[in-house]
Order: sequence, then structure tokens, then C-alpha cells
Amino acid sequence: MENTVSLSKKGLSWPQIKMCMKKIFIIALCSVLSFQVFAQDEELVIASLKDNKVKLEAFDHIGYGYNFVKSDEIDPRGGEIFFNLFNLDFFSESTVGFQVGIDLLWDYFRQKNVEYFLDSDRNIIAFNPPIEDGWEKLRGGFSTFSFNAPLLVKLRLDKVSFGAGVEGNWNITGDTYYRFRESGHRTTVNQNRAKVNPFSYGIIATLSFDTAGFFFKYHPTSSRLLPEDSLDFSFMTFGVAFNF
Repeated sequence: MENTVSLSKKGLSWPQIKMCMKKIFIIALCSVLSFQVFAQDEELVIASLKDNKVKLEAFDHIGYGYNFVKSDEIDPRGGEIFFNLFNLDFFSESTVGFQVGIDLLWDYFRQKNVEYFLDSDRNIIAFNPPIEDGWEKLRGGFSTFSFNAPLLVKLRLDKVSFGAGVEGNWNITGDTYYRFRESGHRTTVNQNRAKVNPFSYGIIATLSFDTAGFFFKYHPTSSRLLPEDSLDFSFMTFGVAFNF
């Protein structure tokens, strides 16, 4: 048996916004997959100049990464899921150019035996509950939702390309949860609309092939949460992306 408690303040309903974002994601993904079925090997190219020196593509890739956190206060592990909205490629020469894009990004972090919640100012707080509370298998976590804009310098060699650059993040909001079992009942407590750092940045490196690729990201301190959260941390992400 599971009880779910949802805590939020009055105002704009983040759960409704999040539901809309999920619907947009699902519709966009289904549209791209349908396009690929009917178009087979064709790319979804909106505009392209001669010799593909300038090319604008929509829904180019989807990716997943594993997050490693470095912090003195917390030790969560998590992941990153992103969905590309569009890419602009510009190659002044045949092999060297740059790429800029916009991704919809979700980062999540989970940790055992820690309770994550929001204080009265909506800052994310971590708490180690005492054993005498009687909670079993306690697990907590938090997540952030962002629009991500990577800017890469790319070297293109036949079917392989290498990229390196920076990315900026517009971090829209976040949420927390903790889950525990007590007397045979599992309870999940969710809190939405957490305060996050509105803008952050990181560095990124990529290795890409025709249909897939690998990426590495490093996000410095204060890359997601605000310093007043007392959860200042940096993290690295290793992952794979699949091209449509």
C-alpha cells in the first residue's frame, strides 16, 4: 500500500506545467519516430545551404547520462535525460565548424538514507533522519528541469566527429521527494517548485558517429542549486546520445 503526499504553495501549478512538458516531449518523440518510419534514411532538415555548410535540424537526438556528484554535504547518484529541439550547424570549411542547439533537459539525483525537502523559502535541504524514527528503506532525491544550449567547435572526419565547448543552462525549476516504509506502508512525499540557480554553465566534449555518440560534461559548483541551500556541489556526466 502506498500513500502519496504532495506539498506546494499557492500560485502557478508546477505539476500542471510539468505534465504539459511531458505531453510535449511524448508528442515530439512520437512525431520524430513516425517521421523516421516513413522517411527511412532521410534527415529532418528544416533548412540547408549548399554543401551542408549551414544546416538547421529539428529533433536531432535524444540522450541519457550518468551523474557523479562531488560535495562535502551530500553523496547522491543520478542521471540526465535530454531531448534535442533543434541544432544549427555551420562549417566554413569542409571539416571544421561549430554547432549550437537547444535541448530540453532533466537532471535527477537520488540518495539512500537521506530526506530531501523544501524549507519555508523553497530552498532544497538535506536531512539524515535518526534511526529511532522507525523508517525503513528511506530514499530521497531532487531533480531540476532546464533548457540547455550547447555551443561546440566540431571537427568532422568522414562519419566521425569530435566536439568541445561550453553549454549554458536556463534552470526553470526543481522538485524533491523522499520515500519511506513504516509498519508495512510505503509513503512518498513530493514537493514542487524548488528554488534553483536560474542560469548556470558547464563544459562539454563529444564523440559522434552516424547514429550515436558519447559525451562528457562537467558542471562546476553552483551549477544547479543556490549556495544558500547548503547543498553546493559540482558534478560530472558521462552518457550516450542517439541520433534520429
